[in-house]
Amino acid sequence: MRIDKMIGKRTLASMPTHGPRKTMQSHVDQFLYQRRSRLAPTTMQNLTSTLHRFAAWWDGTRKVPMTMRAQDVHDYVWGPHRCCPKCTDRWHYGPGLRATYEDRTLNRALGQLRSFLEWAFRQGFVKGETIEATLERARPRRKRRLRLAHEDLVALYEGAEDPYHRWVCALAVYTAGRNGELLSLRVRDLDLDAGELVWSRHKTGDDADVLPVVSELECEARRWLAHYERMVGQRPLPGWFLVPRRQHVGTPTDGRKHYRYLPDEGRTRGLHVIVKQHLVRVLDRNADQLRGEGVHTARRSMARLLYERLRRDAHPDPISVVQALLGHANRAMTERYIGVESGRVERDRLLRGRTMLGED
Repeated sequence: MRIDKMIGKRTLASMPTHGPRKTMQSHVDQFLYQRRSRLAPTTMQNLTSTLHRFAAWWDGTRKVPMTMRAQDVHDYVWGPHRCCPKCTDRWHYGPGLRATYEDRTLNRALGQLRSFLEWAFRQGFVKGETIEATLERARPRRKRRLRLAHEDLVALYEGAEDPYHRWVCALAVYTAGRNGELLSLRVRDLDLDAGELVWSRHKTGDDADVLPVVSELECEARRWLAHYERMVGQRPLPGWFLVPRRQHVGTPTDGRKHYRYLPDEGRTRGLHVIVKQHLVRVLDRNADQLRGEGVHTARRSMARLLYERLRRDAHPDPISVVQALLGHANRAMTERYIGVESGRVERDRLLRGRTMLGED
């Protein structure tokens, strides 16, 4: 049975055959086949990339999956260990995953690999030693994430000469949305007369939210829809993507790139690359200094600015408003995300610039 489903640039192979030798790739394909309908496209693409890499390594260097040992998985993750007896695996830069992944990416790959191997053990496809210690995650120090000031957020989209880039940045700023949420928006989701934007939160499975359209977003949306209409030659249809795919069709003598819009097709690349390009411009930094920044930088910055505005307005519960904007499951998640925890705020207010126990 052939599965006509594309994941990334690779088509899933047929379901595993019942021949004498089953490869790791056949088990990976079956695992991905069972999960294809439960995961978001981007998550599925990341999972596919991680597991295809593991299967290619195993089938190219090892025997059948039934012979798996903990040392085999250890070699794949950490690489051969030849430094010295006292060298720690956790910080050893060998030829395994550790050589190419930083801590957070490595932890994501280890989690994906663990889910597949646990499934394979339960199915009886893989038998061997425990893999718990081998797949223990790294514990990176949490770095302080970048947050932009209000004027920087405005400059992010107002300084963009490309109307497409301007719309992407404005949409990211004034919805505080995730990358996948922005990419899935259709023209019918935006009702400027009612001031509403129908919102689907793929990460939490909530398709019932409706965001209010703030005045800044309304202005940018009208500007974008007028440009959209000029580019395609007709008024945007309800089913078209608000952030459509576009193709580069050449660079004429004026030096500007020309594009052809494909409104029925969603953009395949993430929006992080666009937002990061303008972060480099606004902050006057090198792209390498902004590694890991993108759509979530605009999301986090706007959420924190909204929280500070509500505090200035003496709102009784600003965190609940920000939580509703971000679509988080609980308050604690929102507090960590915007860098504010209720106890710490009160601590700073009471102690900054004062004696610890007060005056005698």
